[in-house]
Amino acid sequence: DLILEDYELNLSNIPYSNFNPITPNELIASKTKLHFKFDLFLNKINKEKSKDFECIYFSLGEASSIEVDNFNIWNAVQLAAGRALKNLFTQIENKVPKFKTNLNKSIILMDGKHFIKVPKEFVNNIQATVTQADGLFISVGFSSILAKVYRDTFMINQDSIYPSFGFSGHKGYGTPKHLSVIQN
Repeated sequence: DLILEDYELNLSNIPYSNFNPITPNELIASKTKLHFKFDLFLNKINKEKSKDFECIYFSLGEASSIEVDNFNIWNAVQLAAGRALKNLFTQIENKVPKFKTNLNKSIILMDGKHFIKVPKEFVNNIQATVTQADGLFISVGFSSILAKVYRDTFMINQDSIYPSFGFSGHKGYGTPKHLSVIQN
């Protein structure tokens, strides 16, 4: 809640998109991709300077279970990320116009080592992956927390619609109880 207060938001009005782009075919590879291991990245940048990577706004993207079935989990993840990026562009354009002209200079910074395909508007943005970025960059850690809380809240709400699955207890993660319910 404290994180969201800075943006005058709460879990019920977090900006998200679940419709655009429509398919993974609308996404393309970034022109510039860089990957750093955590310790090597620290040698290139002072940890104190990592706080200079500011989160000016954020957005979430969603992909449905049908899209996971149709496109596979990795393509659905990229689709959700592409939706978040496109919605982020809209949010910045409408709410933080002074940053709109600098959006093409922004870095798409992600935790891990896997690059995603992006909407065409972001093909020229540098995409950087950093192993353990969530512990190094406040904005990446914030994003991880926000996405998990949003998803867990969604799954708890799904529990009232599908009580036999016990979503409020395991939130859709592959626990033995959840796996036994979906196998039956």
